Amino acid sequence: MLERYSPRMVNSDGNCFYRAMSLALFGTQGHHDYLRVQVALEMINNPGLYTCDSDTFVCHGLPVLTPDFRQLLRDTVTNASYAELVHIFALSKALSIPVQSYACPTATTPSMHPYTLFVNKAQYVRSVKPGFVTVMWTFSDSANMTEPNHFVLLVPYHASTHLTAPTTSSPSATTDVDADTACQETAPVTQEVEIQKTRRKRKRQATTSASPRREPDSRQSIKVLSPTM
Repeated sequence: MLERYSPRMVNSDGNCFYRAMSLALFGTQGHHDYLRVQVALEMINNPGLYTCDSDTFVCHGLPVLTPDFRQLLRDTVTNASYAELVHIFALSKALSIPVQSYACPTATTPSMHPYTLFVNKAQYVRSVKPGFVTVMWTFSDSANMTEPNHFVLLVPYHASTHLTAPTTSSPSATTDVDADTACQETAPVTQEVEIQKTRRKRKRQATTSASPRREPDSRQSIKVLSPTM
């Protein structure tokens, strides 16, 4: 995963999930409080989706521990309170955008971490899908790496460098084809420009020869002489 994505640093102040999403959506971490409010409103409007003992619980079937709804909501409306997996579902549903959640495999989860999910509103798929907003669970303290406690934004390398993958075709062959095509496309245009210039020149010459010569006004040529004494 990290061979294709570049992590972006996010402040570790308890608002890291909302900061990472704000960075992805708005280009700045500063709107994390707005996103936190959106999550809270979504949970208030649809409590059944975020109650762990509900039949419609969004994390149903996942091996994760989730606090009860009242505690979740209290954490959601509290600044600098950490986000849970259900908050990713809530934000995805509140904004109607898919979110890729990713966590590196650990010794206890060697294949796929339970937090690695493709979340689309209230639905999830245990997979990684490129091309969507991606947040990674990580650790803010290297001394304690038993459970992820921090989020960062993952950005595709081509999005950060503006570089595209190299093609397999020969550069010289591509250059020759492009040059030939450019010459073929430019030649008719050049010829048409020259034709238009010639037509305008002939039109000016015809107009000049057809116009009558203007005779000098005899009245203007009369010289008035003052009488001499």
